[in-house]
Amino acid sequence: MYGQILTISLLFLFPFLSLADNCEDWFKNSKIPSNSRDCELVCLTLEIDMSTFTCHNKCEKFCKASPKKCTSDPYWKSKIKIGRPTGWDIPFEKTSNWKEDEKEKLTSILDRLPENMKSVDFEGFYRMTKSIDRINPATTADSGKVIVIYDNFFENLGLGEQVITHELGHVMYLSLSRRDRENYKNTLGWKKADSDVDLRPGNFISSRAKDNADEDFAENISYFLNDSEKLKSQIPTAYKWIQNKFSKNFKLKEACQNEKPKK
Repeated sequence: MYGQILTISLLFLFPFLSLADNCEDWFKNSKIPSNSRDCELVCLTLEIDMSTFTCHNKCEKFCKASPKKCTSDPYWKSKIKIGRPTGWDIPFEKTSNWKEDEKEKLTSILDRLPENMKSVDFEGFYRMTKSIDRINPATTADSGKVIVIYDNFFENLGLGEQVITHELGHVMYLSLSRRDRENYKNTLGWKKADSDVDLRPGNFISSRAKDNADEDFAENISYFLNDSEKLKSQIPTAYKWIQNKFSKNFKLKEACQNEKPKK
């Protein structure tokens, strides 16, 4: 009799244990820093399935850790620009004013960037409503000195670090010397095909990286900073090239919450 009761109890208990594990994996796989300021907000907007349908109820628990206090980096604050970039010749794309919470959200990401990223020739971030490519959250000017942030960026903050590091990856690529760009392309095997299109053999970290060496570099930079183990295992040549070029200190800083200036 006791054995039957125990068996029945375990049958009821295991689904809940499994659900708890599923929720922990669900949150872990999202890669949301548990101590980030927007952790709970981003957690609540994550996709769910039948095995994680109650996981949104656990967002407060997963995001319980409070971030350490820090002071916003004046360098990056100075790079949030007002108005329209000079020479931006896409009439469809309309300029928008930064909201204060948007500046704060962007700054919280920028403050985590490696110091190396300050050394490139970069004008700043500008704000526009919608991209001509309607799903685009951000884009980098051909000059490599301007990044435009669109409404879409703030609709999916869970990908904020990936978007910003990708776009700044473009800036970094265009700021490399011709010799360094050629070295990168040769190391990874980029060559001109008969159609005069750049191609390379081997694995790519994403489908977007297949477009050209510039996109490949930007994606590899983003993964080096956000998911280095994946880049190291799938494209070790890219991982080693970035590490050798930018040093072992090329990594995201710990997330923190910017203190409000005292009045």
